[in-house]
Amino acid sequence: MKIASLLLITLFCLMPALPGEASEPGEQIAVNRYFQKGIEYSNKGEHEKAAEEFRKAITIDERFPDAYLALTVALINMREPEEALVYAVRASELDPESRKALFIKARLYERNGETDKAISAWERYLKLNPEGRRARKAKRHLETLREAQ
Repeated sequence: MKIASLLLITLFCLMPALPGEASEPGEQIAVNRYFQKGIEYSNKGEHEKAAEEFRKAITIDERFPDAYLALTVALINMREPEEALVYAVRASELDPESRKALFIKARLYERNGETDKAISAWERYLKLNPEGRRARKAKRHLETLREAQ
């Protein structure tokens, strides 16, 4: 999971931030600054500092799905899966088409033993991403969960 987490953070660095709805231009600048600083800390493995920066971004802009997702990854790396799930759910609510958010949310539900929610999240993920390596992984998880029921 750590390699996947680092890969996810790297992907955030390559894509532009997609902030929600900060009300003032100065606020948007601050949100982007906090988000980018969080990414920098994450890339250095300083997940506690990264989480703090992502929380600052969310405090200003509560509708910024990438900040919620980045905070989720930081919390996973801090071994805080229960708290991470809260932010993964919020990221998924803000961006229901986010395959990254759904994938992470499904894994966290699965780890927490919330089988029905994990199955639902995997099914949703596969509707959005039916092909490829991650889809094959999702199908294996889904099959394992269904067999265990």
